[in-house]
Amino acid sequence: MSPARGVCRGLGMMLDPGARHQNAGGGSTRQATYPYGKRQGALVEYEQIGYEVEDRVLTLTLNRPERLNAFTPVMLNEMIDAFDRADADDEVRAIIVTGAGRGFCAGADLGKGADTFNYDNNPRDRKSGDWERDGGGLLTLRIFELRKPIIAAVNGAAVGVGVTMQLPMD
Repeated sequence: MSPARGVCRGLGMMLDPGARHQNAGGGSTRQATYPYGKRQGALVEYEQIGYEVEDRVLTLTLNRPERLNAFTPVMLNEMIDAFDRADADDEVRAIIVTGAGRGFCAGADLGKGADTFNYDNNPRDRKSGDWERDGGGLLTLRIFELRKPIIAAVNGAAVGVGVTMQLPMD
């Protein structure tokens, strides 16, 4: 499998609703298209995360130190994209997730106030039946489905999704 193609199981409803299909085991799959990062050799450029492969280890850095790496929808999509890339890349043998600056992840970015959790204006169609999937839950499921070992290098405060994302890590 080439690094430009990958499979994301169980999350197709959020990432690309039109590309879902059932696999032999009954789960949902989609071909990863990597809409978020720009690859430059072993380095992929994202807006809110760092992606660097060195000695076959991917270091994924939450990179919003001015907000203690508060979690946003952009960060969610970039992290899922990065995990898709890592799963598809045979040069990546293990993954480390860390945070830039003095905090690991301060939880959801509450900068939008009451609209932070307003799912009525949901642009990504994260519904599954009659209920809405939260971003932290989607990320945690994607980490659980990784085919490579993953650890967190927690360097400061970890709140909300900053703790939740660590639960399925090795």
